[in-house]
Amino acid sequence: MIDASKLMYSIGKIFNIIEIASCAINMIAGILLRIFAIDIQAMIEADTTLEQVISSSNILWILSLVYLILSILFFVISIIIRKNINYSTANTKAHILMIIIGVIINIFYTLGGIFGLVGEKGMHKE
Repeated sequence: MIDASKLMYSIGKIFNIIEIASCAINMIAGILLRIFAIDIQAMIEADTTLEQVISSSNILWILSLVYLILSILFFVISIIIRKNINYSTANTKAHILMIIIGVIINIFYTLGGIFGLVGEKGMHKE
C-alpha cells in the first residue's frame, strides 16, 4: 500500500503539472480573444455584439488566472507535504492533508492519501 501511495502521489504530480499548463493556455487564449475581439466579432454572426465577445474573453482569462493560481498554490503545498512524509514513522496528518488537497484539486492525491493511511496503519500495527 505504501508503494501504491507513492505511485498515486507521483501520478497526481504529473496531472497537476498538466493542469497548470492547460490553465496557462486558457488564460493566454482569453487574453488573445480580448485583443482580437473586434476582428472576431466581425467574423461571427451579426447579432453577436462586441461587448459579448469582450465579456466572454474576460470571463475566460480571469477564471483561468484564478484556477492557475490555485493550482500552483496546491502544487507547492503538495510538494511540501510530500517532503514531510516519512514512511518509517506514523505520519497520518500528512496523508490527511493530501486527501483534502485531492478532494479540492486532484483525485490521485486523495487515492495516495488513502493508500498511505492504510499502508501506515498496517505497517505500524505489526
